[in-house]
Amino acid sequence: MRIPNIIKCCIVFLFLLPLNAVIAQDKSTLGSTVIIQQIGQQNTLDAAITSEKGTHLSFQTGNKNRIQIRSRAHNTDALLLQQGANNNILLVHNQPRLQTKTTVFQKGYNQNLFMLGNNRMSDQMIVKMKGKNQNILVRNFRRQR
Repeated sequence: MRIPNIIKCCIVFLFLLPLNAVIAQDKSTLGSTVIIQQIGQQNTLDAAITSEKGTHLSFQTGNKNRIQIRSRAHNTDALLLQQGANNNILLVHNQPRLQTKTTVFQKGYNQNLFMLGNNRMSDQMIVKMKGKNQNILVRNFRRQR
């Protein structure tokens, strides 16, 4: 069995999970895993994910970090790391037939990433944000003719 790259990237984090981390696995599907670690105050994660299989790893360290996910895809993998304060990630994947792999690293303060839509160009996209007061908007929509 081949281990997905997203798992290899986070193997260190998995060994460092504290007792307050949330680990959920849905045994009724082909293999879906959700791991959430929050250290700090007022960190939030709001997720609505529909997928046949996938892995979602979210790590928040700091205060007032927020992640929102709305995803419908055949196979989804996500690694979301936030370190700092007042960072926001909004992911909206709306193509149910596609496989999506998303990796986001935010380190700093007042960073905002809005990723709307998904297509083949956005698959395996890696976003790294470092510093403060940054905004990124990624729109992945198929043009209608």
